[in-house]
Amino acid sequence: MLDDARAAERLAQEDQNQRDQFLRDLRMAQSFEQNFFHCEICIEDKVIDDQFVDLCGHAFCRECTRGNVLEQINQRTQPRCAQCNEVYAQSNFSTLLDDKEMERYHKVTLDSTVVRNKDMHR
Repeated sequence: MLDDARAAERLAQEDQNQRDQFLRDLRMAQSFEQNFFHCEICIEDKVIDDQFVDLCGHAFCRECTRGNVLEQINQRTQPRCAQCNEVYAQSNFSTLLDDKEMERYHKVTLDSTVVRNKDMHR
């Protein structure tokens, strides 16, 4: 009977240890979620400080967003969100692009506006 009591106590202790480990793992996962985000372009977990969020609410890492924006500028199209295709708000680009890149962005945006206005007045 003493062995049964010890076995029950040992099982209870093992159960408590498993619960404690589960709670530690859960806290660590929650901490990870608070400090990291998942970039849908490069499919990597990145530090939250590396996050770029536009008005549409979609978030990507700064490196991927910058690459996406520059690619679209090079194609002479207005930069759009890689997820929802909404036009990016230009005010956010000052943290991504250097002065020369911003100048190219403004030219593409201006050219795009002129083309749209021409089409509307035909």
